[in-house]
Amino acid sequence: MSKEKIKEIIAAVGAEAVQKRLDVSVFAIRHAKRDGRFAASWYIPLREMCEEVGVDCPESLFNWKSSMPSPLTSEVAQ
Repeated sequence: MSKEKIKEIIAAVGAEAVQKRLDVSVFAIRHAKRDGRFAASWYIPLREMCEEVGVDCPESLFNWKSSMPSPLTSEVAQ
């Protein structure tokens, strides 16, 4: 589902517009389509672009870092 939504958003706002606004490569856009996730750093500008064209931009489509500590981090802290 998320891969389709990613493709829908990119088609709606335009891949070239995403490249210019976010200063990213075609490869980065292909990567997002393939993985079904946008980089978290893309959220604010991409959300603004989506608002301009009237497309929903769910937060769930972005690769947010987890607030849960990893087991490795917990072990290192001890």
